[in-house]
Amino acid sequence: MENTVYIETGKRIREARERKSLTQQELGDLVGLKRTSITNIESGRQKFMFHMIYEFSTALGVSLQELIPKKSDLIQNESAAPKFKNLDKDAANFLDSILTKTKQKLELGDDSYEK
Repeated sequence: MENTVYIETGKRIREARERKSLTQQELGDLVGLKRTSITNIESGRQKFMFHMIYEFSTALGVSLQELIPKKSDLIQNESAAPKFKNLDKDAANFLDSILTKTKQKLELGDDSYEK
């Protein structure tokens, strides 16, 4: 499940970057990462600190909500489904709780997420 979150988030980052017509190098320069890190993040191969979601959303001009996957997105991802089904119920509920609370705070305009 953990990897699925990174894969789905990377996909969303790549889509937002392409909509903005930025290269991976340009995005890397904006967020302080190397192009190879952007490549690996977009493919879900590289984990990153959660605060980087804020950096990506600012650089790409999108909301944080747009970059954070929903539980349903994670389940619908065919390659992720087996991993999600095998995940411990408590771990799945915990992850869902974190994602839900984060989205709720963002929807309420809580911008207390710091860099």
